[in-house]
Amino acid sequence: NIDIREQTFKISSLNNRKIITTSNGVIFFIDSIHPGNTIYETFIKKIHLLNSKINWENKTIVDVGAECGDTPLYFASLGAKIFAFEPLKKHYDFMLENLKLNPKLSEKSIPINAAIGKDGNLKFFVNNQNDEFGTCGASFVYNNQNKNFKHTNVTGFQLNTAREKFKMGHIDLLKMDCKGCEFVLSDKDLKDIDRIKIEYSTHGQTNKLENLLKLLKQ
Repeated sequence: NIDIREQTFKISSLNNRKIITTSNGVIFFIDSIHPGNTIYETFIKKIHLLNSKINWENKTIVDVGAECGDTPLYFASLGAKIFAFEPLKKHYDFMLENLKLNPKLSEKSIPINAAIGKDGNLKFFVNNQNDEFGTCGASFVYNNQNKNFKHTNVTGFQLNTAREKFKMGHIDLLKMDCKGCEFVLSDKDLKDIDRIKIEYSTHGQTNKLENLLKLLKQ
């Protein structure tokens, strides 16, 4: 049974900006989050809680698609150390602001303004209109913005390159929500990882679920 207090959130103000505090004390600027899913998915539905019996204290998590910092702060509240990759500057800046609101948890998070997928400069499809919450569904793999898009350049790393550059070592959990970059993974990227949690996005004739499952089984 879900304790009703877990679904109780406090809304207040800080320096003329509204903030929301979760039941376990994690704080976010309301204007940094997507109202329809950020709090609901991560802190109410807890879709990132793989197993309540796992002790995440001092475990290493690589968060690909950290957006406004909701998942890094959630994992940090469980005791983990997080490498938080977010390619879009607006989302990344939101994450930095939210990390500052949670100074103790921020000590466990390493924010990185870069994409995972390929080494080099990557062209992301983003929304061409002014979007106060940033771009939903941004990707360098495919255009999820229809005709209303523009390109933005982002620094990219193959996962194995990032692991060496940021000295990650053993990874206890790889969490990916990156709109297609999961299909760029290789055998080399996936060595020495205990668990993988992927939100996948199939597109066209090449990015098929069976291809991703084949790689993971290997």
